[in-house]
Amino acid sequence: KPFTIHLQNCAFDPNTPDTAGSAGTMSKVTVSFSGAANTSKKAYTTSGIAQHVGVQLLKSDNATIIDPNTPMPDGDAQQ
Repeated sequence: KPFTIHLQNCAFDPNTPDTAGSAGTMSKVTVSFSGAANTSKKAYTTSGIAQHVGVQLLKSDNATIIDPNTPMPDGDAQQ
């Protein structure tokens, strides 16, 4: 299921009209997800009583797996 990350209490310098880039782009952000992981399966593992359960995070193409505990490339932060 797709989700959105909302940044709070961040200060950005707004783009000026002559700045190249997407409209509304304010800055770049890097996101990392961390936790217990099964690296061979590229999945986060559970910490409760459930067994043989893993959670994979995918990029917006719904095909590319986001490797656990690895920073993602910079992305545009939009206001």
